This record gives sequence, structure tokens and C-alpha cells, in this order.
Amino acid sequence: SDIHCGMRAFTQKAYYKMRLMTLGMEFATEMVVSALTNHLRIYEVPINYHAREGRSKLNAFFDAWRHVRFMLLYCPVWLYFIPGSLGFILGMAILFILLRGPVLFLGRYWDFHLMFFASVTSILSYQIINLGICAHTYAIRQGFIRYDPFTLFFKRRFSLERGIVLGAAIFIVGFIITLFIFLEWFSKHFGSLYRIRESILAMTLLIIGLQTIFSSFFISLLFLRKKRKYL
Repeated sequence: SDIHCGMRAFTQKAYYKMRLMTLGMEFATEMVVSALTNHLRIYEVPINYHAREGRSKLNAFFDAWRHVRFMLLYCPVWLYFIPGSLGFILGMAILFILLRGPVLFLGRYWDFHLMFFASVTSILSYQIINLGICAHTYAIRQGFIRYDPFTLFFKRRFSLERGIVLGAAIFIVGFIITLFIFLEWFSKHFGSLYRIRESILAMTLLIIGLQTIFSSFFISLLFLRKKRKYL
């Protein structure tokens, strides 16, 4: 079987239903994926290839990567949401566990050094989730994929204002923690202060809050409705 074979036949109704968009090597992959997502019947008819007379114009690595890249567009859950969610949950769990103090695990104590890695993991994972939402919304608006239950639920519940309120709430929590640390430092006349754990948590919340606010602006832009096309 050669799913990239150019010898294909389809009805006009099926063609319009598939809503094919790409112009390059991804066209063959898009046709198969779109036919499956639209529940069209696919049959394979054996054909005989003529022997190639000239040199192949395909680039094995780059053309294969273009197909893989396009297929990843159809599975944002595995590319963005699952690794992003796992990383975010793990990072935040470690942050709050180590907030009280060192933890004995696997025969050694884990201290605030691990909190730095947990903080970075949480921030990066949260950004991956935001990118996944943006990529998924863009793919739907461009017609590559259709609305799914998760996207419909998110679209009904999401608004720019709610995103700003959520981001501001997270940011304010981080700001309040930072303010208490600063006031304690001020009360000690800017002397030595051991508030590394609280500072890491506050920094993480501040960054995630800002990410939420600005990501909300961008996502709301993707959800804007277009009334007409201008030349």
C-alpha cells in the first residue's frame, strides 16, 4: 500500500466535503485524514507502476517531516495538552510539597534546588498548554480540523474578560506573597532573609498570571468572527 500515491478518484460531493486546503506534499496526507474524519468510505484498488525513468525528486527526510508535521496538527492533545498537563501538575505539586521544607525521598533530602526546576517546568508546561489551545483554535479556523466537544466547551465558557480575571487573580496571589516577603525584609532593615521557597512560588505565580492574561488576548483574537473578505 502507498497512501501517498497520486492515482486517486473521488466524487465531487466527497471533494467538497473534505475541504482540502494544502498545496504541497501534505495534500496526500490531508486527503486521507480528512476522508477518515468525515467518515467517507475508502477503497484501495491495486495498480501497476511504470518503471521510473528519471531521478526521484523526493527528499526522504524533509518530505517525510512535512507529512509528520502536518499530522501533528491533527492531534494537539498528544502534542500539547498531555505533556503540558503532566508537566504542569508535576511541577506545581513539587512546588507545594517542598514549600514547607526539605523532603526525605529515595534516601536523600530534596530542597529548594528542586523547586527551581519545578518552577521552570510549571511555567514551560503552562506555556505549552496555551500554545496547544492557540494551535488547536487556529487549525479549526483554517478548516483543517472540525470542532470537537472539548473545543466547543472551551469556546462557550471562555471569554477575554474571564481570562483576564483568572490571570489577574493568579498574579495578585503571587504579588501578595512578594509584598509580604518585601515587608519582612524591610522590617529587618534589608538584612539577611531566608525566604527562598516563598520567593520561588511567588515568582511562578506572577509569571503564570501574566501568561494567562496575554494568552487570553491572543486566544480571543482567534475566536473573532469574520463577516466578509476584502480584496
